[in-house]
Amino acid sequence: MSWEDQAACKGTPIDWWFPRAVGSTDADPEYDASAIPPQALKRCERCTVFVQCAATAARYGVWAATSQSGREAMRRSRSRTAQAEAQGALQLFG
Repeated sequence: MSWEDQAACKGTPIDWWFPRAVGSTDADPEYDASAIPPQALKRCERCTVFVQCAATAARYGVWAATSQSGREAMRRSRSRTAQAEAQGALQLFG
């Protein structure tokens, strides 16, 4: 089973993770990470494969549905072991 199959976000609406910015068009889509709904962020907070997601997301420019401050808050809320793993993954993209 892949990490994607274990992701807490599996089966959720795609627009949770890529909310369109005001004024964005289909021809020139822009996304507003600050508009990601709280229920989406809560899934990331409890996800058992967050580290794998974050590492993969770094390669594609998507930051596991978080802002810099959001990632910092999530790191603080995780156990020391998870914090150490997430720190290693997050160093990939600052």
